[in-house]
Amino acid sequence: MKIRKLKAIALITVSLFLIGACGNPSHEGRSEMHSHNENEKGHEESGEMGEHEHGEGMEHHMEHMNDVRAWLKGELGDNYDNEVPASTDEEIMAGKTVFMKVCQSCHGTSGKGDGPAAAGLDPKPADFTDPGHSKYYSDMGRLHIIRKGIIGAVMVGWENILSETEINNVYAYVRSLRNVDGESEHRDHDHAH
Repeated sequence: MKIRKLKAIALITVSLFLIGACGNPSHEGRSEMHSHNENEKGHEESGEMGEHEHGEGMEHHMEHMNDVRAWLKGELGDNYDNEVPASTDEEIMAGKTVFMKVCQSCHGTSGKGDGPAAAGLDPKPADFTDPGHSKYYSDMGRLHIIRKGIIGAVMVGWENILSETEINNVYAYVRSLRNVDGESEHRDHDHAH
C-alpha cells in the first residue's frame, strides 16, 4: 500500500512538473496586479484579485472561484460553514512535511501559489497567504478541496493517496499560512523553509 502511494505521488509530481515546463502563453507578459486587504470588499463584491497575475483572465478567475464555491456548498450542504477545530503545533508541522512533499510543486514552498509547476497552470494555484483567497471558501470547503480536488483545475483529490490524518494536517499547515493583519494566523508557529 505504501509503495502504491509513493508511486501515485511520484506520478502526480512528475506530471505537474511537465505541465509547468510547457508554459501557458495566455498568462505570459501580463503584469496587472491587484491586492487584497481587510479594508477592501471581498472577491465577489469588488472583482479584485490577490497579489498574483490575472490580467484579462480576472473575469474567468472569479467565475471559476464562484463555481467552485457553489459546488462546495452543494457537496457539503449545511456542513459548509461548520468550524474546523484549531490545530496543535505538532499537527501543523506534520502537515508542513506532507505539504513540502506533495503540494509545494504547485503552491510553492511558502504557499503563495508560485511553485515551479504554477507557471503553466490555468487556473493558477491558490495563494494561501492572501487574506481574500483565504476567506473566499470556508475551512470545511478547503478540506473538501484537498480530499476531492477541483473539477476544471489541476488540483487533484488526495483522499485515495493521503490518510485522513495527513489531509487534516496539511490543512492545518495551509490554514497556518493565512495572513491576518500582516501576521500568520498561527502567530507562534515558525514558517522558516
